[in-house]
Amino acid sequence: MSDRQVLFRRAADCYLRAGLRDDACRCLEEAGEFAAAGREYEALRRPEQAAGAYQRGRLWREAARCLLAAGRPLDAARAFESAGELLAAAWVLADTVGRYDHARAVAVGVATATPAESIERVLVMARCEAGNGNRRHAAELLATAMGEFARLAPGVDYERLFDRALTIGGHLERADLAIALFALARKAGALCDLERRWEAWAVAQWGAAHGVPGALAVEQSPQPV
Repeated sequence: MSDRQVLFRRAADCYLRAGLRDDACRCLEEAGEFAAAGREYEALRRPEQAAGAYQRGRLWREAARCLLAAGRPLDAARAFESAGELLAAAWVLADTVGRYDHARAVAVGVATATPAESIERVLVMARCEAGNGNRRHAAELLATAMGEFARLAPGVDYERLFDRALTIGGHLERADLAIALFALARKAGALCDLERRWEAWAVAQWGAAHGVPGALAVEQSPQPV
């Protein structure tokens, strides 16, 4: 860190102590402390400025998250690509931007190395098929991905892929697939907030919730129609 950057870092600390966070953010960026500046902008609920700071620091994953929050999904997809997170980029291109052919091309080129990546790629393909109106093929792909959820350990990957699968089921208007997805999660004990998720989904679907479906919904595998 140069002498100039040290001075800006000290100035940023003073501004933070004084509660002058805008000035602190400016000084943090001048000091090359882009991660800290991004966090401060996020605390101020300024996702676009946070994204700019993260981009200057080549913190592409954080930039992508903030660009999504700022309503710039195409730029977010590009940031995910810069981060090497091609499947995340493909999902944004498909689900938010609606560039299904582009998303498919990105996903097809990914060599998956983990169960989560394999499932994620299938879900991207399912979302593309749903977006292009190929409902039967999309349902087949979604059912295939759901059949692999048992390979996932509880955690962030499970939650993210669960949400994406549920999103696809919604686009397909396939409550049976959504019910089976909830039943799989219950059987695996994979989501700590499963009851809350189920209640929110069921109330939106039917206006009431009557308990998370059990093993029977898993055993009766839904068929694409």
